[in-house]
Amino acid sequence: MVLMLKKPINLSEKHKSNLDLLFSICTTGLVVGGFLRSIINNEDIRDIDFCVPEAKYIDTLNKCVQSLSCEILGITDKNVKLYSNKIGMEIDILKQSKDGKFIIDDFDFTICKGYIDKNYFFTMTEADYNDLIHKKLVYCGSAWPMASYKRSLEFFEKGYSIDAYNLLKILDDCEKIEGVKIIPNSKLLLPKN
Repeated sequence: MVLMLKKPINLSEKHKSNLDLLFSICTTGLVVGGFLRSIINNEDIRDIDFCVPEAKYIDTLNKCVQSLSCEILGITDKNVKLYSNKIGMEIDILKQSKDGKFIIDDFDFTICKGYIDKNYFFTMTEADYNDLIHKKLVYCGSAWPMASYKRSLEFFEKGYSIDAYNLLKILDDCEKIEGVKIIPNSKLLLPKN
């Protein structure tokens, strides 16, 4: 049985105000990924990943562009990257599929597998939360393992650690999925001081 945590999250007025704008556009949306990680570990926030049901995806995009003064930076089949002049940062609008497969199931590290709802509660498994607060990278697999390897280096610079087993899983996926053999950066394998 997986133990889930659901706790209120303490946000600055600025961050709450920004999320209020998004939740007013789509009340069933969820803030996922790095925003939650950054809040809990007191890191700089790079962007907001806002996951919405597929049925509300187009409507949410249109309302964001209109009411948040957004510029479109990029589009894929699962998300649109916007820059909101009103909020002052990037917003990724992520589409949750019709089959109910939750977008966080596709995230590459356990530290990103939580979400914030419109009531400002965050939810994630207890094990993933422990990885997050201890800054431990546990790899869950990825369709883009080379990007996960690059992210592991970025996380390392922020004080996160990865053990040899998880690093080898990434390197193995790089070879199997992307056909690229990577020699790991040796600093990832050194103990943290």
